[in-house]
Amino acid sequence: MGCLQGSGFGKLPYHLFSHLVKPSMAMSKKPRKRKPSRQSSAPLPPRYLVSIPHSYGHIDDDVDETWFADIDRVIHHCLTFGPQFFLDMGEYPPTTIIIDAVRRDGSGVNLSKMPLDIFMEAVKSGQQTVHYGPWSPDYDAWHD
Repeated sequence: MGCLQGSGFGKLPYHLFSHLVKPSMAMSKKPRKRKPSRQSSAPLPPRYLVSIPHSYGHIDDDVDETWFADIDRVIHHCLTFGPQFFLDMGEYPPTTIIIDAVRRDGSGVNLSKMPLDIFMEAVKSGQQTVHYGPWSPDYDAWHD
């Protein structure tokens, strides 16, 4: 009969521990395939950023940036509170989306896209005019 030798146990009979060692333990089993979980109820991460610069009069750090996951909500926010543009951070490099006009029948807005770095240079040089105020339906223009 075989014996096990341990540091503090002396000689122990093997048959006392044979039930702990099984032949199947040496071989590994194939991992089970996991079914993909449905994440349709998970909220979307914020993708669109509305940022108002300090030079427009906002000094409080809490109101500088607002994130949105849905493009309809960010457009509504820009029409209600301004500014005329917002950033799409879901693309690389980030893209600036400019609200050019609101359709007179209220069916939607006209949007144009521009890479962020080109937009910043165009605004700085005066080639692109943007407004920081809300859309005024009475005047059919941006209100500054």
